[in-house]
Amino acid sequence: MGASLNGKRRLKRTLEDYKEGAADAVDSALEAVGKDVQADARKFAPVDTGNLKASITLEKVGPLRWEVYTNKEYAKVQEFGITEVVDVSAHTRVIDQAFGESIPQQAVQVDAHQRRMDIEGKFYMTIAASQNRRDLGDTVVRALRALD
Repeated sequence: MGASLNGKRRLKRTLEDYKEGAADAVDSALEAVGKDVQADARKFAPVDTGNLKASITLEKVGPLRWEVYTNKEYAKVQEFGITEVVDVSAHTRVIDQAFGESIPQQAVQVDAHQRRMDIEGKFYMTIAASQNRRDLGDTVVRALRALD
């Protein structure tokens, strides 16, 4: 006595198509949530020159894997803050004020020195990721349901 499954090849092909379609749907959902994280990170990023905000990038780094990141070396300090003494190298500074009074603009040489840095973390990436984490599951489920 035996059993046979009619349409076995067709079922296998359907399951393979679904698997491929599911991977594409999940990848699109991950990209959509990544774009939301990127937009929110840019919205929450501290702005001085705008370089940090502009550098926040979304990139596909592997199958079903997207990353939002920045390559700015000071991004970590802006994200998490810092409290420590740092070495400041000698440099030239242009000033137009002294003791709160306006003076003619001039360049001054600043010797190398140490300075205490107290920068409070802004957590712009952490907040952006946190706010969108809830939406990730819902977005993936909607994408998979759309395959039906």
